[in-house]
Amino acid sequence: MKPQTEKKVWSFVGLFIIALVISMPFYSADAMAVNVQITKNQGDLGIDKYLNADGDTWTVETLITDSTAEIKADEVKIKIGNKETDFDTCTNTDLGVTCEYISPLVDGIKEKAYNFQVLYYAKDLNGHDIVPTPGNGDVIKADGSAPQVQYIELYQNKDDGTVRFDFIADDKYEGVPSIGIKTIEILDADTGAVLKTMSGKIVGDDTPFRFSQENNGNILDVPFDGDGNKRIRVKAEDHLGHSKTSPVFTFDGDFVKPEIQGLELPQLGKFIGDFIIPSDVSVDVFEKKGLREVTAFSDQAALDGDVADCTPDIDEDGLYHCIWENIEIKPEGQISVKVIAKDQFGNSAEKTLSQTFTKDVTAPKLRYFNSERMFDNNGYVKSGEQRIVLEVAEIGSGIIEDGIRANLGSLGGTENVPPTSCNETTYGLSCYWDTSASFTAGMATISLSKFEDNVGNDGKADAVEILVDTEGPKVEQFQIYGGDKDYFQSNDQLKINLVASELSGLIVLLDLKGIVNDAEIKYPASIYTRSFDEPEGWVTFTEKDCERIEGGKWNCEFYTDKIKSGPDEVQLKVKVQDTAGNDAASWPDQDVFQSKVKNAQLKDESNHAVLSFELLGLSTENTPDYWEQGKTTALGGLSNFIDLDTTELAYTRMPFRVVLETTGKKVEALEIKLVGCYPKDSSEAKAPPLSSAITVDNSAETPVPETTAEAPLTGQAAEGVTQFSEETAATEAPVVSRTLIYGGVTPLGTANPMPTIVIELEPFNGREMFNLAKSGGEDFEKHSVDYICKMSVFSKVGDLAINAAELQDVIITVPFGFTSLGSQDETLSQEIKRSRDEIRTGFWGVLGKLAVIMKWLGYIAGLASTIVGAINLINGIKAGLNPAYTVQITKAAGISACFGTDSGTNAGGDVVEALSVVINILGCTSNGNSPSWMKWYDEWLGMIPKYYNELLSFEVGQSPNLNLAGTQAGSQRASASYMPARSVKDNLYLSIAGVCLPGIIQNLDKYRQIKCRKVMCLENEVASGLTTIHACNELESMMICKYFIGELWYIFPFSQFFDKIITALWNSLKDPISLVHTISILGCGIACLADEKVSQTCQVIFRIWDAIDWLTGTVGFITTIVNDIKGGGLNYCDSVGLGGF
Repeated sequence: MKPQTEKKVWSFVGLFIIALVISMPFYSADAMAVNVQITKNQGDLGIDKYLNADGDTWTVETLITDSTAEIKADEVKIKIGNKETDFDTCTNTDLGVTCEYISPLVDGIKEKAYNFQVLYYAKDLNGHDIVPTPGNGDVIKADGSAPQVQYIELYQNKDDGTVRFDFIADDKYEGVPSIGIKTIEILDADTGAVLKTMSGKIVGDDTPFRFSQENNGNILDVPFDGDGNKRIRVKAEDHLGHSKTSPVFTFDGDFVKPEIQGLELPQLGKFIGDFIIPSDVSVDVFEKKGLREVTAFSDQAALDGDVADCTPDIDEDGLYHCIWENIEIKPEGQISVKVIAKDQFGNSAEKTLSQTFTKDVTAPKLRYFNSERMFDNNGYVKSGEQRIVLEVAEIGSGIIEDGIRANLGSLGGTENVPPTSCNETTYGLSCYWDTSASFTAGMATISLSKFEDNVGNDGKADAVEILVDTEGPKVEQFQIYGGDKDYFQSNDQLKINLVASELSGLIVLLDLKGIVNDAEIKYPASIYTRSFDEPEGWVTFTEKDCERIEGGKWNCEFYTDKIKSGPDEVQLKVKVQDTAGNDAASWPDQDVFQSKVKNAQLKDESNHAVLSFELLGLSTENTPDYWEQGKTTALGGLSNFIDLDTTELAYTRMPFRVVLETTGKKVEALEIKLVGCYPKDSSEAKAPPLSSAITVDNSAETPVPETTAEAPLTGQAAEGVTQFSEETAATEAPVVSRTLIYGGVTPLGTANPMPTIVIELEPFNGREMFNLAKSGGEDFEKHSVDYICKMSVFSKVGDLAINAAELQDVIITVPFGFTSLGSQDETLSQEIKRSRDEIRTGFWGVLGKLAVIMKWLGYIAGLASTIVGAINLINGIKAGLNPAYTVQITKAAGISACFGTDSGTNAGGDVVEALSVVINILGCTSNGNSPSWMKWYDEWLGMIPKYYNELLSFEVGQSPNLNLAGTQAGSQRASASYMPARSVKDNLYLSIAGVCLPGIIQNLDKYRQIKCRKVMCLENEVASGLTTIHACNELESMMICKYFIGELWYIFPFSQFFDKIITALWNSLKDPISLVHTISILGCGIACLADEKVSQTCQVIFRIWDAIDWLTGTVGFITTIVNDIKGGGLNYCDSVGLGGF
């Protein structure tokens, strides 16, 4: 090429390069002008910059503007770290090109924050890639964790009753993103109902949510009702829907208002008078959690916010008796009281109670006010001892002791003496005053200083003058006869004639104890005898049985009840008094008396006379009367009684020991028959005696002594003594179902018969019949009912048997009450329910289920053991067919082989090892076939019982390593016995030491079995009347001490069931040939030791005995399972239907 041409060419190239260089900024400027902006970065929930790490769809949108070229989706990429991914679509819009990237994250992603960038790869005019246009970067946060709830406090404030609650809900976890808490819900844990909903934090605010801060305090203002444990839960949810519900939070709350019950004004009753009168005001309030305060307001009573004195009821839990004492009540027909009651948790109840009254303007009336001793309408008292009696008739509001005061100044008292005692009567009130003034004869004046009824009406009572008598009567003549005879014989009526000088009335008292049988019962204490040392047994005669004769004297004739059967030497004590109670000042001279009654002796004592005479017997006693009732006691002591908790459920019975006494000489009981027992106030008890059970042969011409007609009874024997006392009515009594008498006499005769009478009662509701409230502890109450048991007593006197039976009445007092458990805790049915619920639920319920599971796993272990035994037996039989083999006598294994003790432990391969593992774990026993890795456990299981037994043998002095025989303590301890442990499952202590879970469960279940035994006692023995609830509790305590805490469980009933079966079968097989067994084993062993060879014959013998052992164990195992299935179980819990499932 020419130089000029070449120069032109290079000039053109240079110009082209210069033009290219000049144009490059324009192309770059066009590319750099493109704007890439991220407009959406979210998941399915549309929350900017947050994804659900558990699974979501990530959507990113970008807007590209100012691009002159067409933008395609594969030119727009999202870059996370070093990885770039194409956008899915690009669409032209008015604003520019919108490109969208969608990534389904079905399987979720790791929780973390992911930084990313959107890149746009532009092309030049020629379609070549240029430097990518950078977009703005962003971050996407993946949150997959639910918030946590941390408990702080929850309780009910006792000051205002509000519930105070605080907790922290936190969505923040270290090292991972958290979107923040969206909502908080407080839930009812029992129903799931939402109690309160609260808003949480904004998106991205991961600060903790504290209830007390967000709620402006820790008061939980949600509705609660009822009382007891309240259960709530807190559910916290973040903005992505992750939620977590807290554990149950509980608090003891009370949201029940106290219940205000009836208004009472006890001093007023149903009446009101015309005067302001003080009275107590009382209401009952029911509140389970305890009262804080009860106040009252009233316009009709002096109550203006006064606080009541409230005491809990001794029987009913939650019941309070509240009283305002001595409140002035206005005389209006209706009294209204507003009562406000607050409990310990601030719950307040308000109630207005009203009571309507009837106007009572009638004053009480005086029926009697004088000395209790009257004659000729005059009251009499003596020096040193007085009793004044008041009887009031009041038919309106009533009258009580507080409305009565007496002026007893003349009797040594004051002007306002309250009564010694008062009793309500059908007509009103009866009261008395006891005084002990000493003075001379004359006159005493008494009056009532206060006499008003319950509403303030004053009664009229005039002063009363009482005669004071200080000198006793003079007995001028005294004669006593056996009827009309001058001697005394069996069944006579004593006739007494006396003449006494006395201006007032006359009282004659005869002590018939030991003369008339059962005198203490026939003649109870009276106003004339109550001050005596022995007030019972005195018959009383008064001037009503006498007549006035010249000189102001009393001429009297008295007849007593029939006296007992003779022969006997008796003494009759006689007291003669005037109306005031002064004893006789003098008695007749001995000579005068002796001339009238030849067979009697009179002894004049200081305040009475004693008459001694001989009581003759009859050759034939048609109506014998030798016996009287002595001491009668319920067997079991004074603490024995019939539990009213059981009387409605079953027939109840109670035995009594009855002692019969006699003062007759040489009198013995031969036979005692029980006619029947009846309530004391029943017609049967009051019926006349029945005829003798033995028929008297009247055909023989035996002379019968003439008897006079029975004289009419006089004095107390006929009429009784009028006393000023409360009127009483017959008490309702349980019906007697059956009676039984046994023991106490012999056919040869018994001087002091003590038969036992058993009374059985029909079922009845004791609370209703006796109107008793439950009581216990220090306030324990009993109620008694008297029954009269009629007996026929056949007797002999000396060598002579009495042909007729004596009819003897015996009073038996049957006590009723409640045991401490019955009174505190409930009736029998409630106690059974409580005991069953305790066993069926909670820890004991779970334990029962585990025990059943372990029982069947134990059966599986037993089956495995049977299979292992069969395999070893087969292997042993195979070995027994081999020729005789040589053994190393010097080795322990060789000695075992000689005596066949290794015959049952032949290896059985992998199957035996696998089954041995099952046996070891479930049975906690060592069988010698365990794999090598379990050998340590085998040794441990064998070592623990060994050392335990050695320890026990030391304890009782039986260890060969401990010689105590030469000491007294050693001999005593050596005589003791103990139950050696067979395995670590024998008691709880060994099971824990042996790391034996089946044994621990089994032994804890034995505690549960004791509780089931208590249920059996309650349901069977108490219900049958054989024992009481208290005795069942004592049985439970004793069994826990004896069989769980103390001695080994091995001796507890049912636990040896399997052993008994095996023992029985084993003995039945072995006993007949035990000698052959012993000889064969010893023979083979000795021969082996001599020849150092085990013969084939001996091997066969060993295998035969192995087969017998295996067969015995298998039969026993199968029998146990069959009996368990057929009988519904072998323990107490199975017996009462609480076996576990």
